[in-house]
Amino acid sequence: MIDRAGNVRQTVLEPVGDTNVKASAETLTVGYNNLGQATSLKGLADYVTGSTFDGVGRVTQRTMSSNIVRDISYSLRGQLETLQMKVGAVWAQNDTYSFDAAGNVKAIDSVDIAQKQ
Repeated sequence: MIDRAGNVRQTVLEPVGDTNVKASAETLTVGYNNLGQATSLKGLADYVTGSTFDGVGRVTQRTMSSNIVRDISYSLRGQLETLQMKVGAVWAQNDTYSFDAAGNVKAIDSVDIAQKQ
């Protein structure tokens, strides 16, 4: 189902797999905010329960089921700067991106999550 603004509101995934391993059919529903930005995704579970955006429309936080929170920050040039993920109170990811003068990814530094906890 598509709304008047052209946003997909709902779609149906058909069951897939063989008789031994089969994924169930699922209806996915997308929620939007007043600016038309996708904020949630629900189906057999609540896959994405909330999204936050900055002033230029980039995702800065996404909350998913099972108490997973992903934080995203950007540099003044608009490039991805950090990508962090927590599961509950436990860090699962903490990456910092750096770029060369041409804007190409130069390095992705990952903090050793085991040491951070």
